[in-house]
Amino acid sequence: MEKNPEGEQVAEGENPNDPFPGFTINTEILPQYVIIFNADDAALKQRVKDLPMDKTTNTHFTEAHMDRRLKIYRDSNPADNAV
Repeated sequence: MEKNPEGEQVAEGENPNDPFPGFTINTEILPQYVIIFNADDAALKQRVKDLPMDKTTNTHFTEAHMDRRLKIYRDSNPADNAV
């Protein structure tokens, strides 16, 4: 058996360099560029605090909710220093 770049075994006949084994990538709709905006958690929370009250009333824009969502996002999207 071959191994992919992560060192995992790949079944015979599969491409070991395929980032999404078992899926077909439609290159006609694949974006040419991806832009990622990044900010620290304090800046994001401050931005929500600066919103008018009528925009945040009866929403989940509380500090506890923001902390929870930011933690989930940061855990799911580790820092990638590749440019």
